[in-house]
Amino acid sequence: MNDTTTDRDWKAGAKEAVLALPNLSKLLYRLMRDSRVPARRKVTAGFAIAYVASPIDVVPDFIPFVGQVDDILLVTFAVHRLIESVEADVVDEYWDGSGDAYEVVAAILEWGADLVPKPIRRLLD
Repeated sequence: MNDTTTDRDWKAGAKEAVLALPNLSKLLYRLMRDSRVPARRKVTAGFAIAYVASPIDVVPDFIPFVGQVDDILLVTFAVHRLIESVEADVVDEYWDGSGDAYEVVAAILEWGADLVPKPIRRLLD
């Protein structure tokens, strides 16, 4: 595979992920209201969203790049855990987009969640 093909594949995947954001938002809203989702996962997701919205930050946002990455990784981790906490048929019930779009989103969430340091993962699990 050459660089042009890899670039094109990456751009197509990124575009699909961005276009899937409204569907991801609806999925998260629906999962947060569903009794089949463990309360602990809902609390973790709520904590992550509150952390991002809060002016108090473990890694200050004025530190270039790193200040924003911690927010993104924390939300990615919490969303990934929320989705993974239910059976696939529950996700299918609430996902409005295509299966391909969901696969791209799920892969990005898994990748981001894996970047969260293990001590923080253990704390949030």
